[in-house]
Amino acid sequence: MSKVNLKDYIIENVDPKEYYKSRFPRWNPKVRSNVKCCFHPNDRDPSLSINLTNGGARCFASSCNRSIGNIVHFESVKEKI
Repeated sequence: MSKVNLKDYIIENVDPKEYYKSRFPRWNPKVRSNVKCCFHPNDRDPSLSINLTNGGARCFASSCNRSIGNIVHFESVKEKI
């Protein structure tokens, strides 16, 4: 019996569209528009772009410019774990 890496399991089994929809309920994945970045609270114009192919996200605000690799990385940065 092999060990299952939790990070790999989540990346393989959690749909990025469903994950980000739960994090940003007003976000419409069909439109693929940016959302307000949760990493800098004064985001007036939605600057966080979500990549549904790999689950990554990137903020294009010059004050933030955060790059997230996948949904596990996003959750760990968001929750500071």
